[in-house]
Formats: sequence, C-alpha cells, structure tokens
Amino acid sequence: MDEINREIQALGSDDREIREAAVVRITKLTGKRVGDTMCREIDKTSNPFLKKTLTLALGYRGDARAVDGLAKYLEEGDPETALSAINSLAIINDYHVVHLLILALSNKFKEVRRRAADLLKSRDITFGDAFVDAMERRRGGSDRLAQIEDVRIIAPLLKARVSRNIEMRWAAHDVLSRLGDFAVETFIEALRTRNKKVKREVAGYLGKLGDMRALQPITEMLADENADVRSDAVIALGALGHPDSFDYIISSLRDPKTAEAAVEALGLFGGEQAFDALIKIIDTKDMAIKNAVLKTLGKMGETRCLDKLFDLERKAKNPKLKQAVLTTVEQIVNANRALEDSVAEMRCSHCFSKFAGFVHKYSLFKKYSFYACSECKSSLGTYGIEEIVAVIDNQMEESAVREGGTLIVNWLANKRPFEFDELRILEAEDADVREFIKIAVIESKMESFRNRMKSVTVTFGAGLSLSDETMNDLKKIFKVAIHP
Repeated sequence: MDEINREIQALGSDDREIREAAVVRITKLTGKRVGDTMCREIDKTSNPFLKKTLTLALGYRGDARAVDGLAKYLEEGDPETALSAINSLAIINDYHVVHLLILALSNKFKEVRRRAADLLKSRDITFGDAFVDAMERRRGGSDRLAQIEDVRIIAPLLKARVSRNIEMRWAAHDVLSRLGDFAVETFIEALRTRNKKVKREVAGYLGKLGDMRALQPITEMLADENADVRSDAVIALGALGHPDSFDYIISSLRDPKTAEAAVEALGLFGGEQAFDALIKIIDTKDMAIKNAVLKTLGKMGETRCLDKLFDLERKAKNPKLKQAVLTTVEQIVNANRALEDSVAEMRCSHCFSKFAGFVHKYSLFKKYSFYACSECKSSLGTYGIEEIVAVIDNQMEESAVREGGTLIVNWLANKRPFEFDELRILEAEDADVREFIKIAVIESKMESFRNRMKSVTVTFGAGLSLSDETMNDLKKIFKVAIHP
C-alpha cells in the first residue's frame, strides 16, 4: 500500500519526468487494490491537477472506472490533456468507450478528432447500437464519420437513416452520401435487403459514387415489383453515368410509373444524348412528363433548348403550361448570366466555336439575352481556350488534351464537324484524311468557320504519305504550310 501511495504522490509532482515515470510504474502494479486506491484518491483529492493525472493513469491501467473522468477531460481539457484522455480510453475495453470515441469525432481539437477516427478504424469492435446512440447524443460527430473509412459504419448508418428522428436521418444521409469507394461492395450487398426503403436509399448512394461495379445490381432492381424501387433505380443509373445506363433509362420512359424518374435520370446522365432525348420527350401530351422535362431542362441550363421552348410556349393554349415554359426559360437565362465576364474566353464544348451574345424578342416590352456558342447556341463551354488544334493521329489515345490555352482535339475520336485554328496530320491513313475532309469540311454547316478555312494552317508528320488527290484537296481548302 505504501508503494501505491508513493506513486500517487509522485503523480502530483510538478516535475513532468517524475510524473511520467510514476505513470509507467503504477500501470505495472497488479491487483484490484491498486485501482481501488486510485479511485478513492480521485474522489477525495481537492487538487484538480492530481485528479487529472490519477484519472489518466487509471485509464492507462485499462480500468473502466476511469471512463467518466476521461470523458470530462476530453471535453474540458487542453489539447494535450484531451489527447492523453483519448489515448487512455484506447486501452480500456469497455462498451461505453465506443460512444466516447464517436463523440470525439466532433471534438474541438483537431488532433483528438483525428485520433478518434484512427482508433475507431483500428479497434476490433461492432458499432451497432452504440454508434446510433452516440450520434443521438452528439449529432455533430456525424460530420467526421466519413473519415473512418470502415465498412463497419455502414450498417448503423443505414439503421439511423430509417430512424424516427428527422435530424438523425439527415445526419446519416450526409455521411452516407460522402463515403468513398471502400463502401461500394457493402452497399451492393445491402441491395439484397427486403427493406424497400433501405434498398432505395442504397441505390441512390451507389449512383452518386459512380462505381461501375454497381451497374448490374442496380439494373436488376428495374425488375422489382415495387414502382418506387424501380424509380430510384433508374435515377441511380442516371447518376452513375455509365454509357450502358442510357438504354435502361430510355426503356423506363415507357413505364408510366417510372417515366418521371427516367426524365430526372436523363438530367443526371447529362450530355448530348440525354439532351436530345429530353427535347423529343417534351412534345408528349402527358402533362406530368412534360412538366418533369421542363424542370430538368431548367436545371441543366442548356441554352440550345431555348428555341424549342419559345416555340412550345407560342403554340401552347394552356396558361399553366405557358407559365411553366417561361419559368424554365427564365431559370436558364438567369443561370446563363454567370458567363457574362468570361464569354470572350469561352469555347463551345460541342463544336469548339467561340461564344457570342444572343437576344430573343419575346414581346414588344420583353426580351431575353444570353450567351452561347455562335454556331450551335449551346451554353456548355470550356473557359480559357485560346486555340483549338485538330489532330488526325491514329496513335493518339485521348479524345482531347489541354496544354495551357491550347486544346488539342483528336478528330478520330470526335468524328463530327467542329471549329479549329490549326490542323495537324501526323500518323494517318489516306482514308482517314478523306473522311475528315468529307465530314469536317464538306458536310460542315458552320458558315463562319467555312469562311475562314483558308487561313487555317496544316502541318504534317514526318514520313506521312497521302495521295495526290488528298493533298490537292487540302491545298484548296486550307493554308498548307509544311509538305510531307
């Protein structure tokens, strides 16, 4: 007993080395009496410094009676004390420690938050109800849960997602929607649940992750008898964005119970394919689908649809439809104003033409102004591009490569008319170049570009061999600077 008292006295020393040596010695002492004596001294002493040191030492002994005291020092201590407290907790094998570690994820000290995440990831524990209970006590901790990157957090989070507590549900949703690739396989496994609500939630999270492993499991959900499950599956396919998703989305348009969800999915899928599909659908007589398309086009903000919308509004006899169309127009035009300061440096993502200003006179007193591609009126563009270089090179794997203010576009991967400032024919067959001339020049409807083609320089790769006919055509169309 005298030995214990000596060590306890040493723990209250002003000398740090003496205190640390005492902690090491007291943790090696065996027997229940040691812990009992320390607990009595913690309750008895009026010295806050000694109380803190004793509590930390008790924790280092793995004594669960230190938990409440350590919890206090996690909250009220300085950074060093709080870190010592959480390290003490790491040694204690007690159910309540899991609560405290989860709560520590929202601790005011960064070092403590990071240590809590590391401990939760490394400990061989099942989070279960402890996880959900801790979230209820300190919802702010949910902001840090994604840092753990451990599949064990997913099941309790999904449980919290169907909680009666709305704040709990949203806190769990926030974490689940920010989990990384490590969660994919567990999410896919969760799709087997009979709980329809959980299945729908999981499909959404898989869609946001964009991992192609989820494609087949999500498409299988399209055969579910529950229309809500099918709808959430098709929306997830849109978010997934895989090329193979597109046909499934279009097929879902034919199901009256999933058609609106399919429209939303097209908006998430994005791109020219989805946009063209939406423009075709907008002529439907089904007002619910038509309104869904209008909302989706409004969110996409693509000015290419404005001519179609103005025509739809002009022909519409239903006042509510007219108003819905104009609401979409204004949403697109208002979002387009963000381009005003950068329009001079914008190039169209589709045909790479420069942007210009457009004005649509709706009435004598109202007009709509917007910025878009000078050729196709698309507002989807790339900022800071000064020069477009078209390349015909069968060794180039990328579709396009940006080098500073220059965008190098692989024509063989983009076989369509687009505007460019220079042409490089590096490694190509004569047939490739003739196809280029046919599609990019003869069939091009970009009048402004056709008018300036003679100023475009063409350069050739070393050893390139083209027929006389092809070379003569190139000379007629472009400014050929360097001959092969």
